[in-house]
Amino acid sequence: VHLLDIIKLDNILPKVDCMVLGSVFTHLGLNSITDILDKTLPYYDKGFQLCFTAFLDNIITQYHLDKDDYWWIVILSEEWIKNYCDKHNLNFIVHPYVFELDHKIPLGLTHQSFITIKK
Repeated sequence: VHLLDIIKLDNILPKVDCMVLGSVFTHLGLNSITDILDKTLPYYDKGFQLCFTAFLDNIITQYHLDKDDYWWIVILSEEWIKNYCDKHNLNFIVHPYVFELDHKIPLGLTHQSFITIKK
């Protein structure tokens, strides 16, 4: 996702009830992730849900900045997601479903978690 794609969300979000982002938050830095989350805020009262995959651990880690706010790997923490949701009166669920990786990452990561944010 590039900045131009984030800007396009303004046209897309009013037309959908749910959005699924697969392997997007695994490469964007916190500034870009927050920009995307902020763009979704006006829609939760209408029943909107955001679903996404993410690497989760106890601490946030961003590996190897490529350019702008795009990284090789980004690992989020449940605490960071919880703090964002609490700040905006939202709920989140880390589902028992996980996406098993079909390739090896030398950081010991084996799967992405599936998370939903909603009102």
